Amino acid sequence: ITLYNAGYRKAEWISVKDRLPERNGRYLTHCLIERQSLVCILHYSKIGGFNEGTVTHWMPLPEAPKMKGE
Repeated sequence: ITLYNAGYRKAEWISVKDRLPERNGRYLTHCLIERQSLVCILHYSKIGGFNEGTVTHWMPLPEAPKMKGE
């Protein structure tokens, strides 16, 4: 999967073996849940980690699209 952020730069997956997010929040993740490989949006907290499954990789969520009139 190749994703691009709002500046049209390629967003790279970050392995949880390399580093974890610095802030609590929601992240796009690649995870294994009941032997299935899934891309999910999961919550991360410094105290509890990711809230579900076995996360292998993560990246910040892209910005929401701008709507007309915003």
